[in-house]
Amino acid sequence: MDLKPENVARVFPGRAMLVKFFPCSNMRMIAAGNKSGNIAFWNVDWEDENGDGIYLYRPHEAPISGILIQQHSMSKIFTSCYDGFLRVMDAEKEVFDLLHHSDDTIFCLSQQASNLRSLYFGEGLGGLNMLDIRTRKCSKSWHLHERRISTIDFNSQNPNIMATSSTDGTACIWDLRRMSANKPQTLKTVSHSRAVTAAYFSPSGNSLATTSYDDKVGIISGNNYEDISMIYHNNQTGRWLSSFR
Repeated sequence: MDLKPENVARVFPGRAMLVKFFPCSNMRMIAAGNKSGNIAFWNVDWEDENGDGIYLYRPHEAPISGILIQQHSMSKIFTSCYDGFLRVMDAEKEVFDLLHHSDDTIFCLSQQASNLRSLYFGEGLGGLNMLDIRTRKCSKSWHLHERRISTIDFNSQNPNIMATSSTDGTACIWDLRRMSANKPQTLKTVSHSRAVTAAYFSPSGNSLATTSYDDKVGIISGNNYEDISMIYHNNQTGRWLSSFR
């Protein structure tokens, strides 16, 4: 495998917190966020000699924790940040509008493919909120973990099935239809010996992969996610790089 120079770009200064690919096949476009609150867009296929295809903005004042691009409405891009702000970018106007502000740190952002009117975000010590985009208010809230939620992901085949990972050392699978406000019960809890940095479903929805600082990658599969395999992998990225996910 070779890495070509034209496929490498420095899109912003400082450490990258996350990278997202635009959900389209007619161009290779990347959105990335860094520790200083910058959002960069890179058109990898850019061929104009007058530019490099990189567009840089600074809508936030702290580390970027989420970038969300809807497949059927790519001109509107949602961002979240440790500063507690959720913003929505109008790509045509190049403007970031305030969508919501929380007094707590927002650590992650996600959305169900079947519900484009709501956003899910993790804040504070284990809190999960569902935000109504139209009213810009939280319609539902749960306390799911003892420490911060690192990632939120939805099963592509059944969007009512959600996975969360947390620095409390667990990754959990939930059924949104059965989550009570007071004491929500998990469908499955996967334990690591250290903080879990991510939990993502496979494209088929048949399995879940977890990563952790305990140098294990977990693979959870089966009809009821009853099969758990832990595979050794060096997940340590060092002080200056973002967590392995």
